[in-house]
Amino acid sequence: MDANQLDQLSISFPCPDCSGEISKPLEWIKNNNKYWCPLCHVEINLGGKATRQAVGGIIRALRQVQRAVLDFQLSIKD
Repeated sequence: MDANQLDQLSISFPCPDCSGEISKPLEWIKNNNKYWCPLCHVEINLGGKATRQAVGGIIRALRQVQRAVLDFQLSIKD
């Protein structure tokens, strides 16, 4: 899985107001600071420090999984 594929992975999160499930590609979340819930129309702040740190953590974790899969693929070739 390359960086573009990682960016296209959808991340689900609940609306903080109505708890409705929202799903957006990681790339979209990285590139947008605000979103309006399609169910209750509350504004959701995606640009806060905690949100940005969480997105960074998701990206780091996905890259670790990507490296682990590659290591596995290489190990079974031996």
